Amino acid sequence: MTPIIMKLKLTLSIFLMVQLVSAQITFEKWLGGSTSDDARGVIQLPDSGYAVLGRTWSFGNGGSDLQLIRLDMYGDTLWTKLYGGTSNEFTNGAIKMTPDSGFIIAGNTSSFGPGTPAGFNWYLIKTDANGVEEWTKTWGSTGNDELKHVLPTSDGNYLLTGAWQVSGMTRGIILKVDAAGNTLWGDTLLSSAISHFMYACENAQHEYIAAGFGFAVDYNAVIRKYDAVGNLLINKMYDYGKVEAAITVEPVPSGGYICSGTYGISMSYDPWILRLDENLDTLFTKVMDFTYSIAGWSAKEYSIYPSGNGFIICGADSNRLMLRKTDANLNTVWEELYGGVSGEGAYEGIPTSDGGYMAVGLTFSFGAGSADYYMVKTDSMGLQAIPVGISCNSSEDLVIYPNPFSNQITIKNIMDDNPRLLTIFDLQGREVFTKMLYGADETINLSSLANNIYILSLSDINIVRKMKLVKN
Repeated sequence: MTPIIMKLKLTLSIFLMVQLVSAQITFEKWLGGSTSDDARGVIQLPDSGYAVLGRTWSFGNGGSDLQLIRLDMYGDTLWTKLYGGTSNEFTNGAIKMTPDSGFIIAGNTSSFGPGTPAGFNWYLIKTDANGVEEWTKTWGSTGNDELKHVLPTSDGNYLLTGAWQVSGMTRGIILKVDAAGNTLWGDTLLSSAISHFMYACENAQHEYIAAGFGFAVDYNAVIRKYDAVGNLLINKMYDYGKVEAAITVEPVPSGGYICSGTYGISMSYDPWILRLDENLDTLFTKVMDFTYSIAGWSAKEYSIYPSGNGFIICGADSNRLMLRKTDANLNTVWEELYGGVSGEGAYEGIPTSDGGYMAVGLTFSFGAGSADYYMVKTDSMGLQAIPVGISCNSSEDLVIYPNPFSNQITIKNIMDDNPRLLTIFDLQGREVFTKMLYGADETINLSSLANNIYILSLSDINIVRKMKLVKN
């Protein structure tokens, strides 16, 4: 190995060790058809990609259908799947990964079940890792029923939360089913008017915390704790003088729970967050100041999750998708808005394994239809850069085509005749190809590489440039 190659390799190795550890992928994506589509929920997967669940009017069997979109870590679509019949399906964004690497999806259908097509029934879908349907279940009455959330439990079962219409009255229902969807136990949230169970989580003691609302003198938030076999351990109602509802609940690493909710009167509601201890007693509550306007109080239209020593909130503000990082007391650390001139909405934003955040919603500013799926991946400070995959120093003098490629690539516009070291790495950081380049234009045969995503690096003594490279 010549001295210049050794020096270039040392420079590249030091640079890549720093960059591969610290780099946070960012992107902004929109997808959809000619009518209306919106993304309601997102989870990150072990390969650092994502599964996004939404509702589409552009594709499917008729009306609106559920759509599952599988993305890689760069936000590029790997595949999509549709679920539903000839009528309508919708979802609150409830999707989770299952122990067999498949997915469990909760939604509602007017195509299947005893209450259809006049009303909606619960709709639970189990798929394999490629989104292929393995089984479906429907539950409900002959009226309108809503399945809000599904939680895979630590004992290999599922916990469902929502509402059924019983004798003309909508009642909150919590149902535990086994891995095949067979009922194990259930409970009803009794109320003198409408009630709902909206969401549930599991704590370290394998107890279930369910969030919702019921009616006493007025509508109030309700949080319950159950053991694994359905015994009610704690039942709390939270009345702060207006109409309140608990929409989600999540464990906090330092102890207790954080709940997203709504607070208001006369169909005008504000985001309202409850911080609870282990016994579901209130530590504090806070009415938030970002824009929030819904037609009712039984929908998940913003999210909050623990992040670092505080929380990450995803919602809408000033007709833009919003991410807000807070401290443990919900004081704003930073806030960023995303979107274009026509407006965006938001439903869920999650912390990601690289320390950044992934948010989903809908966009009226970009895309093919009246509304399209909108997905934003940011770094740890909410910054969203040009979607090039892994950040690089500069790409103005590095042009590679085609990308994606099949057998060969061409590298153009190398600024001078200084030697450069071309190195290609797989996503585990292993070197899979290397070559010295000397000319302004180079065509390189890469037919020996397997179809995959790679990191291409071009280095000289002064700078290292990197780009994502896709072979298919």
